[in-house]
Amino acid sequence: MHTSLLNYLPLYIETCQDSLVMLRDNLLYITDRDIRINSKALTEIYRIVHIIKSRSLFMGFMQMGELAADLEKLLGKLKDNSKIPDAILTQVIKQSIRSMELDLESIKTTTNEIDLDAQILSLKKFI
Repeated sequence: MHTSLLNYLPLYIETCQDSLVMLRDNLLYITDRDIRINSKALTEIYRIVHIIKSRSLFMGFMQMGELAADLEKLLGKLKDNSKIPDAILTQVIKQSIRSMELDLESIKTTTNEIDLDAQILSLKKFI
């Protein structure tokens, strides 16, 4: 990470933590059966993931940014009904968000990301 970006790290961590809490809150309204029915929650989840993607890429956290970008693509397919949700897909979304939480914790404690390649590959299978 570029030295001047280190000044923004506390703000990045705080806003990402807040965003991940909002993601979890919105996931409570979504199950594999009603993900398309509750379009308000789906739209909010999509928006939050987009914000995490943008902030992460700006800060140089490429794995978090890539995971969020792929999750955003998948959510876009759910929004436009080109992908039909099921229990496996819902679980992959939840696992992706959990991976983001773990990565953010690593960034917070070490300023380094964890390896998210396996989660990214798992998510890409559904896009």
